[in-house]
Amino acid sequence: ELVEQVQTYIDPGSRGLGEGAAPIGAKCYAAAAGEVTAIEAESGFCAVTVGQQVQAGDLLVDVQRLDRKGNPVLQGASGRVLARVEKSYSAAQPYYPTQLTLTGRSAAAESWQLLGRELSRTGAPADYTGTTEIDYLPLHIGRVTLPGVIQRTTTWETAATPCHYSESTAQALALRACRAQLYREFPDAIIEAERRGIDPGEDAAACTVTYIFCANIAEKP
Repeated sequence: ELVEQVQTYIDPGSRGLGEGAAPIGAKCYAAAAGEVTAIEAESGFCAVTVGQQVQAGDLLVDVQRLDRKGNPVLQGASGRVLARVEKSYSAAQPYYPTQLTLTGRSAAAESWQLLGRELSRTGAPADYTGTTEIDYLPLHIGRVTLPGVIQRTTTWETAATPCHYSESTAQALALRACRAQLYREFPDAIIEAERRGIDPGEDAAACTVTYIFCANIAEKP
């Protein structure tokens, strides 16, 4: 009974769908279409082979297989499946964007706290919006450290400021945004080639970049 309870907690129904409290036991599926170049499965049962073309959503590493007697053998799936992928990303950068910049004004307030109680407060909260930073400093008298802290809140005022980007700068920022999208989706991507499409436009530079890269495409539901 205890074994059944643990199995239900980890993987209800032993289906490997990631519905339990331990997603490490879930099956691995393809996050993108591509050609499998390497399989680095740490556990589980590989459902693909090197050189095979897979589509997004295809099963890569299973959590069970049948033994010679037809009985299911279970094993949690984990590891990496590397593939060569071709995928496009698009981004646009306006020539006249509005950005938040520091104005030079700042305000600071301190709160002295000892044993969970506030002893004193100096300064006042800023009456404007901006970037806020909170520091916690030790509270001590001479060389004796007390069981308390000094909470210092500093606010730097920011204001919306229009700026202007040249056509080349806007294009470079749009290209950088495309690459940032790639690395957010595939942090370990190694780019092999890329094709760029740039539209200068009247108000913004629009770019579409098609990357050919190798990355881990294994993901769990």
